[in-house]
Amino acid sequence: MTAELYAHPMLVTEQDMHAYVDGGLDQAKRSAVEDLLLSDADVQMRVEQYRHQNIKLHAAFDVVLDEPVPRGLKALGALIDGELQRQRMMRVRDGAAALLIGLSVFCFATSTYQALLAESDVDTAVAEVSDSPKANLGEGGGTRATAATPGAAGACSADDMAGLNQWRRTIASNF
Repeated sequence: MTAELYAHPMLVTEQDMHAYVDGGLDQAKRSAVEDLLLSDADVQMRVEQYRHQNIKLHAAFDVVLDEPVPRGLKALGALIDGELQRQRMMRVRDGAAALLIGLSVFCFATSTYQALLAESDVDTAVAEVSDSPKANLGEGGGTRATAATPGAAGACSADDMAGLNQWRRTIASNF
């Protein structure tokens, strides 16, 4: 390459000259190459060589470009397309499975947490009811007795405890 090639206001590269011969330059680059062609004999000669090379390549290989695609290659292409489709479907399936597993873990964790909260709320409610002065009064105004400590103040009856335990099991099974 000559020094003028790089001294041009718009840099013209070897690739630009090839693209010029192939007709693949935009207006600004094409003008830059044409200006350089007018001023540099070496560049003119190089571009002419590229044109002759293009003519020879087209003469040798355009016949192959115009041939129909062989059946074996079409079958191979269909096989590759089928494999790509299968891989895409596997990715979708795997993603759906991961989403389902994540959702299942989330639901399990949420229900377990809610069951624990419900159990904790029952224990708190039993404790609050047990500490309440009204809870200590029976129908006749007397103290209720528990199965564990008959006559103890602040205790629930065995029927009340059975009802609370049933309620706790119902709450836990719904979560």
